[in-house]
Amino acid sequence: MVKFAGAFALAVLLVGCQLAAVDPSLRYLCETDGDCPGSFCAADKHCGASASGGGTASGGGTASGGGTASGGGMASGGGTASGGGTASGGGTASGGGTPGACGCPAVLGCGQVTGCDGGVPVDCGTCPARSRCGARVPNVCGEPLACTKEGWCWENPFPQGNDLLGVYAASPDDVWAVGRQGTILRWHVDGWSLEASGTTRDLFAIAGVGTGALYAVGEKGLVLGSTGNGVWTTLLDAGGGDLVSVWASPLGNDALAGGTGGRLVELKGMVPMSVAPLPGAGNRTILGLAGTGPDRIVAATDRAMLVWMKGSASWVSFANDAGSPITSLWMSPDGVALAAAPPGVFAQGGSVGPRLFKPLFAGSVPGAPWLLAGTAFDDLWMYEGSGGRVFRAALDAGTFVAQGAVSLAGTRGIGSGARGQLAAAGDRGLYADLAVTGGVTTVSVRTQGETLDLVDVSSHPTAGLFAIGGTNAWLTRTPAGLRPTWQKHTCTRPSGSHHFLRPWVDWVTGDVHAPVVGNFAVRFDPLVDDSCVDDFHFSGYRAVWGLPGGGPYVFTGDVVGLTRDAGFRDVQERALPGTSGSDVWGSSLSSVWLTGSQYIARADFTRDGGVVTELSPGNTVYSIRGITTASGELRLIASSSGAKVYLSRGDGGWTTVKTTATGNLVRTVWEDEDRAWAVTQSGEVLEGLDGGTAWSPPVSLTPELTGALALSDAGVWVVGPSGAILSHAP
Repeated sequence: MVKFAGAFALAVLLVGCQLAAVDPSLRYLCETDGDCPGSFCAADKHCGASASGGGTASGGGTASGGGTASGGGMASGGGTASGGGTASGGGTASGGGTPGACGCPAVLGCGQVTGCDGGVPVDCGTCPARSRCGARVPNVCGEPLACTKEGWCWENPFPQGNDLLGVYAASPDDVWAVGRQGTILRWHVDGWSLEASGTTRDLFAIAGVGTGALYAVGEKGLVLGSTGNGVWTTLLDAGGGDLVSVWASPLGNDALAGGTGGRLVELKGMVPMSVAPLPGAGNRTILGLAGTGPDRIVAATDRAMLVWMKGSASWVSFANDAGSPITSLWMSPDGVALAAAPPGVFAQGGSVGPRLFKPLFAGSVPGAPWLLAGTAFDDLWMYEGSGGRVFRAALDAGTFVAQGAVSLAGTRGIGSGARGQLAAAGDRGLYADLAVTGGVTTVSVRTQGETLDLVDVSSHPTAGLFAIGGTNAWLTRTPAGLRPTWQKHTCTRPSGSHHFLRPWVDWVTGDVHAPVVGNFAVRFDPLVDDSCVDDFHFSGYRAVWGLPGGGPYVFTGDVVGLTRDAGFRDVQERALPGTSGSDVWGSSLSSVWLTGSQYIARADFTRDGGVVTELSPGNTVYSIRGITTASGELRLIASSSGAKVYLSRGDGGWTTVKTTATGNLVRTVWEDEDRAWAVTQSGEVLEGLDGGTAWSPPVSLTPELTGALALSDAGVWVVGPSGAILSHAP
């Protein structure tokens, strides 16, 4: 009987050096005019550390009097950073003397550094799109961010939320994961780093030889290579079908990659040697490759195991007789290959054909598919793809045992870099490591963040940013610590399950007012759990707007309502010009605009008049927002079904702009008086220029954002399903 056990852990180093943390006692809000006595106002609207005297530069060296700080040398993008040379991400580190002296190491791509005083940066200048000023230290470009080519960067989950599809563990301290949109992550020791792949194609698998030779494969025959220095180059762009598996020889930097149509790619010394169909694979996908060296290699399709025999210079095919497809391939250090074909496993070694056996399980047999990883026959893990359960082989009985409460639903790939440890990567940026100590399995989920289905995001005077969604829950973005993080809050009262709708934040009181599915609204302090107050019960309100400091408040839904009472009593209701009101926005109590089913209307709540229709477009108008230009002109923008945008100067006249979006435009916002943004129900984003009159073709941020997105002008930010939060870096 074959015996089994456990597999790996993870770690990734942020490029550059350790950035100096700000004394938490000095983190207080800037004055309303932006002043910070004895300090400076950071990008997160908090005062930074005192700029008096010398200090430790975030580049790693002492910066007394502007002296030399360590952290120069080779930039992570490959450019030399001597004397303020080229920084990764494209920003030039100039004007601040030696790189790092002003707290902006060139390896992090700080951009222009100006106004150094005693080693404390006064202005970070222009940060490249993949790093952010103030992310770790006020006025200092922080760690690189995972961004799309259009400049949308992940905030939650952090460091990114694209699906991870493959993982390779060189050791517990060195793990790489690859995934959608060309994502490559490295976990080293105790932190993440993002490594630029140079592609937006999906990457399906990664393998390596220690930390010195790495290979990643993906869509349309793409093969990338790296020597472990964070720099990836394209080794092959073969076109055609996808490459979904890769194996690196432990005896050198030779590799094989397999993919759809039975195609096999051979590389020697990171140089492609051949691209040809694998004999015996037919037109099946090569889903797994493993080997001990050039004389012992095994490939697997769902129908067969194919073995490269020593001395025969040929591939021998062994049919899959399990009656179910092979889903995973693993090889022990002594060359015995295991192919999972749930509920059975094939074992193949030497020149004999594979032998099918049924593993033993303490409890129910896990459902297909199975993923295998480990370091030896007595150190083997199995993941149940259909149920998210993790199993480990018992050392003394050869029986797979489910690992207690460990559940990693959505895992796409597993790998082992040391005995008793396992790395797992999967959906929404999931990365976790499992370890066995004293017979007890522990799991640490490194990414994935909160998974609320978010419906809106707004700026907030004390929380910084506020995102709402899910049931009785919301997120606030707190600026404390090395990096701003999103923290979950909940309300268990009023009793029951309440799905928040589009809220409004009162910047004077700090309260949030949110209609809730179920014909009522709640008011709460977003920094305090269980602070919800059931404000009122009326007719199907869906959106709210008000005057800061206690109202009046205007609600829209099945009717439009006005209350001058912060407790939402004495609500005066008026009829809408149509049905199903969807949004409300106002510039004053005399100029309030409403949208809904086949109308854009205006109400003046300083008079006794009703709600006056300004436009009857014949389709549903989902959102409306306004902005006042530098010249004092009011501009309104509304979005609707049929991929249309409506524009007005607040005078009752509306113009229609047809975009090239493929779905309904459910949200629009202004970034400034010339630029606007819109999102569709299917997760596309459009940019509008020239005051919203010219719109770009829609782009999909990630395949993972499958539901309708919410868009906010507090940044600009996009939020969506499963806790997805992205910000736009211009």
